[in-house]
Amino acid sequence: MSLHIAICGLTSFQRILYQSSKTDSSRKEVREHTERQKMFNMAASDEWKKVGGMNNLNAVYQLHCNGKLLDKEKRNIFVEGTMEDVRQDYQALMTYCAKDVLATHSVFAKLWPEFFERFPHPVTLGGMLEMGSAYLPVNSIWSRYLEHANATYLELQRELRKLLISLADEACHLLEDEQYKNDPWLWDLDWSVSQFKMNKKASGSKKKKCLLNFLYNQDDEARKERMEILEQVYSTASRVPKNPTFMAGYPAWYRELCPRPNDEDWYPGPSNISTQCRVTPKLMRLTWDGYPVHFDQTFGWGYLVPSFKEPSEIEKELAEQDQGETNSDFPVRAYLEFMKKSKPLLFKDKEMPADLNHFLGQNFDQQAMEPQEVILHWDAARDHPKGKKSDASLGDGPYDIGLPGCLFYRIPHKDGDKKRVGNPLAKDYLHRVEDGTLQAETGDHANHALLLSKICSYWKNNQERIEGQMAVWLKKGELPKYVTKHSDYKEYEQYGAIVPRLVVAGTITRRAVEPTWLTASNAYPDRIGSELKAMIHTPPGYHFVGADVDSQELWIAAVLGDAFFMKIHGCTALGWMTLQGNKADKTDLHSKTAELAGVSRDQAKILNYGRIYGAGQAFAEQLLMQFNPSITPQQARITAKDMFRKTKGERNYVNCNFLKSVVCCSESHMFNALEQIANSPNPTTPVLGCRISKALEPKFVLDDFLTSRVNWVVQSSAVDYLHLMLVCMRWLMDMHGINGRFCISIHDEVRYLVASPDRYRAALALHITNLLTRTMFAFRLKMHDLPQSVAFFSAVDVDVCLRKEVTMDCKTPSNPHGLAEGYGIPKVLRSYNNSAHSAVRTGSSKVAEPNSRSLNFRVGHDLLISTPSEEEREGMQLFSKFLIALEKEFVELPTGEEAPDESVLDPRSLSYRRWRWLQGPVDPLVNTVSVNTQWTSTNESVLQRGVRKAEKTPWNKDGGRCGR
Repeated sequence: MSLHIAICGLTSFQRILYQSSKTDSSRKEVREHTERQKMFNMAASDEWKKVGGMNNLNAVYQLHCNGKLLDKEKRNIFVEGTMEDVRQDYQALMTYCAKDVLATHSVFAKLWPEFFERFPHPVTLGGMLEMGSAYLPVNSIWSRYLEHANATYLELQRELRKLLISLADEACHLLEDEQYKNDPWLWDLDWSVSQFKMNKKASGSKKKKCLLNFLYNQDDEARKERMEILEQVYSTASRVPKNPTFMAGYPAWYRELCPRPNDEDWYPGPSNISTQCRVTPKLMRLTWDGYPVHFDQTFGWGYLVPSFKEPSEIEKELAEQDQGETNSDFPVRAYLEFMKKSKPLLFKDKEMPADLNHFLGQNFDQQAMEPQEVILHWDAARDHPKGKKSDASLGDGPYDIGLPGCLFYRIPHKDGDKKRVGNPLAKDYLHRVEDGTLQAETGDHANHALLLSKICSYWKNNQERIEGQMAVWLKKGELPKYVTKHSDYKEYEQYGAIVPRLVVAGTITRRAVEPTWLTASNAYPDRIGSELKAMIHTPPGYHFVGADVDSQELWIAAVLGDAFFMKIHGCTALGWMTLQGNKADKTDLHSKTAELAGVSRDQAKILNYGRIYGAGQAFAEQLLMQFNPSITPQQARITAKDMFRKTKGERNYVNCNFLKSVVCCSESHMFNALEQIANSPNPTTPVLGCRISKALEPKFVLDDFLTSRVNWVVQSSAVDYLHLMLVCMRWLMDMHGINGRFCISIHDEVRYLVASPDRYRAALALHITNLLTRTMFAFRLKMHDLPQSVAFFSAVDVDVCLRKEVTMDCKTPSNPHGLAEGYGIPKVLRSYNNSAHSAVRTGSSKVAEPNSRSLNFRVGHDLLISTPSEEEREGMQLFSKFLIALEKEFVELPTGEEAPDESVLDPRSLSYRRWRWLQGPVDPLVNTVSVNTQWTSTNESVLQRGVRKAEKTPWNKDGGRCGR
């Protein structure tokens, strides 16, 4: 499947178009795509549908082998059947499996030679094979995590349900004296009540009469009196209906929340209520930025904003003729009273004049004008500075839905203004609960229910996938002796592993796809189960060694722009900000964009990466409105247009056939470079020469899908980066006998499982891997130097669990004690940093200054001691020797200063000098390290031949020097 997707896979939007062409569908996306092609006179073609196909065996087999349609009916037995079903139809099922295997072999035989033709570099295949070997070690902590997460989730769900039930019960009391009619949220619910129905009166049975006659014959007068009462009761038995009215006397909306008595999970009261029910936001009295939420059948969920206009009688008549009568049941007075408390500034000096004389003068005769002309004057008056009444222009609107005194605005949807919001309590709006935009006005109970809904959201959405992970538990005899003989090994503990079900090339950009681990979030204090990654623990005697690639895709895009312009690092504005920008000084790209767009730095990251991936101005407008619901669509459009003008630039026709961006803008050269690759006859990645999917090649799509092609250039180059790192790291570990293996790669971070004695050498190998990988990128772009600020990782983490940062304690509702108290992993950090006068420190790692990025690695879990162990001392000495070797080979020492003697070097204060050019003066743009220089040191103990001397590497078959 990975071979097929890489060679001729389809984008998600292409799959929609492909399916619609097969079924003659008229989906909105398809219509908009067709209209866009006509509007911009785009040259388009459907030839890509002949060379690409869907990602299932049937479609792939027919596309590549022209095979017959495979019969997939028997597959359902494996999915839904039992073992007895398999035994009864064993021969037919085995025949089905054999045919699938034969079809898969035929597809593989067809794709294998084509894969090497389109992906000629061996690193591509090597990286894919390494990615496919992902391995996650687990122990008893995994089972404990599942138990705690489920127990916490069920407990909070019960509490949430009780709170919602109490809200429903309180609202039900408003039926008395029709109090609900004065509630701006509950007035439009179905308050109709079903009466209890009785059968017609009938005579009692003979058996009961005989019994009563017998009892009447008794002498006890008191008993006779009781029997008279009993007779009255028996006389009403026949009037009780066989199927009595359900919940008689309760409103219809309340009855819908109550289970029937014969239901399996029956519970008294409105126990079917949940955050998915449409009535829940109303019961919680939700407000959006202080305005009551309201559901409309046409527009979905929105909110009601006061309308301060006072139309004339003629205007009212025309409005009623055009839109029908307004809903007189709406509690205008109660709504306005609430709004005066919620938004008092809206009602300050907001009295509208009763007529137009206030604007047009006392001599104006309103009665002599036509009704349409009067309405035009009223519209102009409302836009006049004297009559402009409300600054509330939030979301998509306004819409007149027939409610007097207010206008309807849609709650902003993440996919655009015209999309209906189905539930304001969905996970897409949890951040609105956090920033206070979405609040409950009922009281503490409602706000607590809102908080519980947010806490339960992560586990609710991911529980099935996480519990579906198959952990294979190993017996003691199946474990390596290195583990069982280690001092930390415990007989009563369980040890095993989870093998992630990765598709190593699951998208056309060749990114890996896996539904659980590659989408796992970091630990949040208000999300049950979000400590998922931290529950992956190393077996005794092993450590995780890993690092995050710093701004990987941003650097790739910037260096492509630099190479396109002058082939000098930092010669473009984007390249300069990437290399020299500093978060503390707000000179980096994300800080500049945040200042330009008026958003936070984290939000600016989303805008920047979306723009780099080819997203247009419309996407930026949607994001701006999501980040700040208080801005209008017009304001978002102006801000996005200004941002694109100052970053990407505007289209400029150089000649009749070629388009490029204005070169004066900060990202113009980068986009020129990306589009030059995307529009070439055979788009390939600049480093490993990987071809784009056939379904996106220009000869098959012409001018269509340019955004997807630009996105492919950046993301596929990032995959090249990852493959280079994986293969280089594998080579270094094999060459130098580092006992470890690849664990997993999540986005731009890699993690290795390494034997504890080798963990520092593995950290050094990761630094060298990053150096060689970036060198390969620079060399293939014909740039024969490498900036110091990107040469090494900012930090390499050494840890015993798979958390994002070694400083994280991962406290969550399901792990309230954190890793330190809950699992015995101390919250201690050692940061080994080679900058001058640095020492072993606790706390967060020192932030490297621009252009003097430090070589450092951080160690979690180990207890802080006053003196480093021999093992740690050896690891730091190895770092010292490595740096001294670099100084001897690359650095021009200051006048009169000799290289330090490595034998007497204090491992706790590592000497580190700023790198300089070997030839010529220091570049005024950025300090660089020459990669043309040969590695000629003869000290075998420093880096050994495989690293120090540029021997044959996986991407350097001829054994040329570093970067050649």
